Amino acid sequence: VLESSSPGLQTDAERRARREADEALAQRIEQEGVRAFVDHWERLPLFSTQQALPASVRAAIRRERLRHTAQGLANSLRGMGTGVQPSWWERLRELDMPVLLVCGERDEKFCRIAARMHERLPGSRLVCVPGAGHAIHVEQPGVFATIVSEFMTKGEV
Repeated sequence: VLESSSPGLQTDAERRARREADEALAQRIEQEGVRAFVDHWERLPLFSTQQALPASVRAAIRRERLRHTAQGLANSLRGMGTGVQPSWWERLRELDMPVLLVCGERDEKFCRIAARMHERLPGSRLVCVPGAGHAIHVEQPGVFATIVSEFMTKGEV
């Protein structure tokens, strides 16, 4: 089950540029702190759809984000950021198990990526959730749970 996912950046140049951007962000987090980073993160267009969530849900998400440490966030970017991950695009065809790809229709970038992955994954099912953005499990938890439960119960695409 892959939600708003990617098999990585395809070229060395893309990965190098991303590592440089992630390193700059990691240094900014270490210098300015978690609160400044969370303020920045919450304003990213990728998460703009979360503004429609109830205030209590947004507040809970913010509290969770503020529990992180600057060092932990910086290390996450350096060690697990998209720039350090390999590209798996050419290996997708090798997967021989059912794969569920879930994206939110308002997350155009990751819907395009999911559609490309779906073309390469022989045993995949693509579900685009209406009205949802990048974090379907947060924005529409009931819908997300139903989609995943049905996929896991049936065990097929």
